[in-house]
Amino acid sequence: MRHFYIKQRIFSIGDKYNIYDENENLCYKATKEIFTLTSKLHIFDEKKQKEIFFIRKKYFTFLPQYEMYKDENLVASVIKRFTFFSHKIDITSDYGDFEVLGDFMSHDFEINYNSKKVASVHKRWLSFGDAYEITINDDSKVDFYIALVIMIDNCIHNESSATNHHHNN
Repeated sequence: MRHFYIKQRIFSIGDKYNIYDENENLCYKATKEIFTLTSKLHIFDEKKQKEIFFIRKKYFTFLPQYEMYKDENLVASVIKRFTFFSHKIDITSDYGDFEVLGDFMSHDFEINYNSKKVASVHKRWLSFGDAYEITINDDSKVDFYIALVIMIDNCIHNESSATNHHHNN
């Protein structure tokens, strides 16, 4: 079991995340391309000094959908579905299909594979800005789960911001 702390930088252009281990060592960084049409979010392993995944929003779809790539190969998709009282997230990947349970709008959810919890996320208030803790129970796919949590965050909060903006006008 491993613990990481993900901090989103709020005073920057575009989405940027820093991911730390429990000893406060920077392990991963995620930065979004700005001023481009593709809007990719690149996730880097700081120790290996290389990109491990990138995330891209899929445009021209009825439901919000994000895709994760390793090199140029699609490895996972997240689709946000709307139900009457809540949101549901469908995750399909080369590693299997995953279920997200809990309140992901409040950063309090778990990711399950075959009814077994493989990761969980809980909101944490640190210094300032959004921060949350991810606990990974499956050490064999740490990079994937870090990228998956960032992809879920983008899917939920970027789409919610766009929806709220349209409803307020």
